[in-house]
Amino acid sequence: ILRSPYLFILASLVCLVGSLFYFQPGVGYEIISNGEHVGYVKTKAQAEQTVESFNRQIRDEKGEAATYDLSVAYQKGKMDKKELPAHKVSLTKEYFIGKFEVTQLLWNTIMENNPSKNKGEKLPVEQVSWNDCQIFIAKLNRITGRKFRLPTEAEWEYAARGGIEGATYPWGGPYAKNDRGGFMANFKPNRGDYAADGALYTVEATSYKPNESNWYNMAGNVSKWTETSYYAEAYEFVSTMNPHVADKKNQRKVVRGGSWKDVAYFLQVSTRDYEYADSARSYIGFRTVQDYMGTA
Repeated sequence: ILRSPYLFILASLVCLVGSLFYFQPGVGYEIISNGEHVGYVKTKAQAEQTVESFNRQIRDEKGEAATYDLSVAYQKGKMDKKELPAHKVSLTKEYFIGKFEVTQLLWNTIMENNPSKNKGEKLPVEQVSWNDCQIFIAKLNRITGRKFRLPTEAEWEYAARGGIEGATYPWGGPYAKNDRGGFMANFKPNRGDYAADGALYTVEATSYKPNESNWYNMAGNVSKWTETSYYAEAYEFVSTMNPHVADKKNQRKVVRGGSWKDVAYFLQVSTRDYEYADSARSYIGFRTVQDYMGTA
């Protein structure tokens, strides 16, 4: 393939994943990762943002792993019947989880489309089904040579708690406001006054203060798909060690974290909900995880 002599490489990012971009006259900027074509964007600024977002997704997955001792048991289930009985859960398999929700920029780079209702490169992608996420992850894995997946329900909750075992919300406290009266997430406060928290719909994936483990929007903005199949009575029969229900016949998949359209209850770290695997909603997105396979 003939390429223009105008070659732009973000050296500090290339060393992480091998992503870069070339300018091709009449076409635009071609995004390359590990020697494979990913897609095209129109401007250099978009190319820089795409490569940064692409590599940041990988980097953040790996950068936070040491903050967890994943063999430590934590408390799950406190209120709703489907969150009971309260019990201890142990995660013995280390994993990396994305610092941010998957953005529209990253989704569009991999899938070459943007199904989101509220458009914006730095906003989380939404209106993607669980099935869509599996296709995205398969393509991401092929391009990067890594093994991304959706988190299990238990992995998501452990990360959402941010190391605070008795947390009601990801930020640790029992209230949806901070001590200055500001809302801690993007949700539906004050009996339906969507704008009270500063947003009518989704906001940028870097918005609001992260939890104690430095992950953003573990509550609110968009609900997050998990890999786990939903059963209301799951806590009564699933193992307490690395719990996960993988039932291909069950099309109900667990979603967690609440969204811009939900009341505060759905933002709580123990609240369970579900959606059908083929459903794409303007309030559901996702973040990815990788299994920890030892030092590189």
